[in-house]
Amino acid sequence: MAAARRKKKKQGLASPVVFAICLIAVSITGYFVWAVARQLDLKWPFATGASGTGRGRGIYLDSGMQRAPIFDRSGTLLATNTKILSAYARPSLVPPGDEWVAKVSDILGVNQKKLSREISSARNFVWLKTGISEAESERLKAADIPGVAVVEGFRRSYPYNNFASQVLGFVDQEGVGLEGVESFYDRRLGSECKDVERKDCSLHLTIEMGVQTMAEDELQRELARMRGEEGCMVIMGLETGEILAMAVSPRWDIERFWRDDQAGFSNYAIKAVVDPSVFLLFTSWVAHQGQVYGQDGAVGPNNTKPSGFDFARVSDKFAVFGPWTGDEVKAVDFNENMLTSMWGLGFGQLTGIDLPNEDMGRLSSSRFYSWDDVLQQGMAASPVQMLRAFSALINSGKLVQPHVAFEYPKKGQMSYWDFGLPAELGHGQEAEALSLEFRQRLTSSRGLPFFTVRRRDDDGGTPGKAGAQIMSLGFWPEDSPILSYILVMDKVKEDPAGYVDVAGGVKKVLQAAARLPMDAPDYGGLSKK
Repeated sequence: MAAARRKKKKQGLASPVVFAICLIAVSITGYFVWAVARQLDLKWPFATGASGTGRGRGIYLDSGMQRAPIFDRSGTLLATNTKILSAYARPSLVPPGDEWVAKVSDILGVNQKKLSREISSARNFVWLKTGISEAESERLKAADIPGVAVVEGFRRSYPYNNFASQVLGFVDQEGVGLEGVESFYDRRLGSECKDVERKDCSLHLTIEMGVQTMAEDELQRELARMRGEEGCMVIMGLETGEILAMAVSPRWDIERFWRDDQAGFSNYAIKAVVDPSVFLLFTSWVAHQGQVYGQDGAVGPNNTKPSGFDFARVSDKFAVFGPWTGDEVKAVDFNENMLTSMWGLGFGQLTGIDLPNEDMGRLSSSRFYSWDDVLQQGMAASPVQMLRAFSALINSGKLVQPHVAFEYPKKGQMSYWDFGLPAELGHGQEAEALSLEFRQRLTSSRGLPFFTVRRRDDDGGTPGKAGAQIMSLGFWPEDSPILSYILVMDKVKEDPAGYVDVAGGVKKVLQAAARLPMDAPDYGGLSKK
């Protein structure tokens, strides 16, 4: 019995020893196999984005890995791959002495002392320089220094720098999409794309470069004029849900994203930051067939001429600039169906837009009895959600699917309300007639925009200092609209009454967008799947 126990004890002691010996053997083997593979220039995948002397700017992908290109509506290239050459060294394989260091320093134009220090501190691998020229690569290869070689990798590049950055997004140093369509369509553009030259790998956006540029410039001008800190401008096709422009400010800097806090990257257009209270006015007006009903009876819609836009101040925190008088707005009947109507317009739900990290928004859980109730509920919606709901009201109740790429899996889908406003809108000619009346109500002969103002003093800022949020909704052309738009300026310091003076620039963007073909481009039939 004692002998058996001693034998069992010896076996127990032997197991960790055997395991340790095996682990050491595997480590040594791996070390030398890796070194030999590098020396033979075998194409093993490894990231070229590691730190090293003279690291270049940009986003570096794994050696041999590429992503499919991204184009705009007209076929302009917006994202592609740029070949990048990088020099590296295996300290265990380089010749003794510093003669080779001086030669490499001369070829690559890097500091010799720094190079020596990095080589001596590295055990297995060190980057000498990323983003070297073809000439430097050829000279280094001709020098034939053991342990020193050149590897080919790829950098994701954006020819127009930060153009439409919140739509395009960016990738990390391993080529994985982090934001925008680079993230939403990551598998299509990356891992599932075996040949980037294949047309069914590339992505074609619904935005158009010229209109997008105009929208970005106009947004910046309006923000500067009103001293606003952030905002967006989105233009969408009424029948298709195609986003023709999505300008967001502040824009992302694709060259700095890897240095900055990732939490700071958000797309204002899809965040729940806008007060949707005005839709209670809209839905009440539609529900009563063009009349705004108060508790004491109907208030006729003709009290204000179409060109008589003015501020209807609901409270010291909220005002509506449009064709309704203050009495009309304040006399809104907050009936029990209002929240149902809001839900029918898509509030409190995701729009399903093909961009990551979309906010759902917030609706009240209890019935409203006054504007004070409304303004204290903390309701919120994203600008895209607001635009979708507004578009439905002016387009006979159709809720379209917003999207920024023609290859969107849900593109072309169109849903109709199953509850809420459909009963009030009716069907067919009745719904079209009411939508037409609603559009006429919002059309001003002076070309002024419809918009709301919400003070932000209650957002934790200093009273009178936090600024205001201006939200404008509209459509184009006015007689037979094919486009709708939303413009939001946030943390505005100027008097919102001055906003009407700069509305002309928005119309120029809409006029340019309306000239674009509304039919989806063919792209070899790929976009019509």
